[in-house]
Amino acid sequence: GEIVQALKNKTKNELKLQKLIFQLEILSHLRNLQTIVTTKLDSMAIHYDVTTDVRYLQGEEHGLVIGEARGEARGEARGEARGLTLSSRIIKQHLKGKIAAEIAAVLDCDISVVITAIHAYDSAD
Repeated sequence: GEIVQALKNKTKNELKLQKLIFQLEILSHLRNLQTIVTTKLDSMAIHYDVTTDVRYLQGEEHGLVIGEARGEARGEARGEARGLTLSSRIIKQHLKGKIAAEIAAVLDCDISVVITAIHAYDSAD
């Protein structure tokens, strides 16, 4: 708290004060003291808009990229699971003696999907 207060007392230019506070936050992070420093800063009438910081913006972009990749992976996994489920349903219908056109109509899918699933099942035997 004393360092922040000294910076505030000795620096009259608000932009310069924000720069010094930002540097203090970086140094505090390097020494694992960031939680203490940010708590002190939050309790004082000093404001640094971190959302305009270059590193914040880079982190935000990085987070969006990671989130998009995770979403794509989940979507692919769900699609594969749905495909497996559809294939198993096709095979069940096939084993009941239904023809491909009937299966496609019952399961509301393209007949080529039905034929491919049946062919894969029959060739696995």
